[in-house]
Amino acid sequence: MGLSVTTQNAIIKKADVDRYQLVLFNRAGSVLVMRSSDDHGYSLPIMGVPRFTRLAEELTTLLRSRWSVETVLLFAGVSTDSQKEHLYAVLEVQDGKCPAMKSAAWLSVQQALQFLGETQGGLILKSAYGKVPSVNSAGCRIFTIGRVM
Repeated sequence: MGLSVTTQNAIIKKADVDRYQLVLFNRAGSVLVMRSSDDHGYSLPIMGVPRFTRLAEELTTLLRSRWSVETVLLFAGVSTDSQKEHLYAVLEVQDGKCPAMKSAAWLSVQQALQFLGETQGGLILKSAYGKVPSVNSAGCRIFTIGRVM
């Protein structure tokens, strides 16, 4: 039997952890959770995940245990700039609760893009938002050819 996530985290060295920028959308995909800072700025939350593990299982378990939020991993990816690769994961918050993390806030996608600007987080959010299916008034997911990749 494998070790629990908590036990694994206690024995994993920092170099064996991948840091993911998280895009945590509500079910409709219209708002997301951002982390606010003391200087009135916002950024995407970041979560360390043990390398070479099942990403969906690890992320959802860590988010449930650390921030008391139920999520589903929609997809993950890598965004690159001229200097390095940036890992990100796009999740849907199932219960509509804001995560119990320090300085968490729900912002509309447009507000978040304004705060993030052309930073790596802004580029990740633009890409993720283009891939997430929208939800109609009946609660059904709508996939459009231009938004699925």
